[in-house]
Amino acid sequence: MAAVKAARDHRDRQADIEAERRMLSLPDKVAKRLLAGAKHFRSPDAELIAQDMAWRASKELCRAHTDVCGAIDPELLSALDVAALRWAGVDPSDHSTWIVHRGDCPD
Repeated sequence: MAAVKAARDHRDRQADIEAERRMLSLPDKVAKRLLAGAKHFRSPDAELIAQDMAWRASKELCRAHTDVCGAIDPELLSALDVAALRWAGVDPSDHSTWIVHRGDCPD
């Protein structure tokens, strides 16, 4: 009986380790899919990671502005930032699509 319990505990620990390994590698997979132009993710976890990447990219978009909110220097955005923004429906060159604004928007 103790051997069966030990074997079950071992399998449970191995399953937990494997699940953690998959979760740790998921951001890299999401980034690769975004860069490849993915529109949807099957996994809710991947969707949340993509949303987080888009949120961070939105903040970088605001930081990439010039003197006025809405005018940006596109060289200050990474390819992943642009891909995450595109996935979220944000066009860096169209200020009306931005999720986050600097606060001194002309509109």
